Amino acid sequence: MSNISSSIAFLGPLGTYTHEAALFFAEKLGIAEPELIGCASFDEVFDCVDRGRTAYGVVGKENSLEGPVTATLDNFAFRSGAVILGEKVVDIHHCLVTAPGAQRGDIRTVASHPQGLAQCRRFLNENFPGVATIAVSSTAESARLAAADPTVAGIANALAAQLHGATIART
Repeated sequence: MSNISSSIAFLGPLGTYTHEAALFFAEKLGIAEPELIGCASFDEVFDCVDRGRTAYGVVGKENSLEGPVTATLDNFAFRSGAVILGEKVVDIHHCLVTAPGAQRGDIRTVASHPQGLAQCRRFLNENFPGVATIAVSSTAESARLAAADPTVAGIANALAAQLHGATIART
């Protein structure tokens, strides 16, 4: 049986930067064992809060490269009764993650969310020239893919690498 007062919706899957922010807020709220609900979209996070499925929701409000997160602002302005209780700036620290035991020469593809690939473009051009890149739904998904395939590297955070069994090849 879930305890609604300890439940937090966030943009999933586990290992995303929004997941990191949800863990931060759980600690700040004094919730030792939060029930974390990964959602497929910011709209779904708002729906969880508005329909009483979760007590809290964590969403992105602004991105330093892309600016305001329109889905979040639209929900606050037009759809949702949710209110902002706090704010946290999450520093983005990408890592190159691989399958355990994979070698640099094994890598044939680098996967990540499109923003992760864009943020690491210079690094990729300098260190992996000619290696194909593929866009996936999240940086956490790229860690999952990399952990399972020694020919794929991911651009993700350390939390995603840990959760999905990938090795941090470079920070």
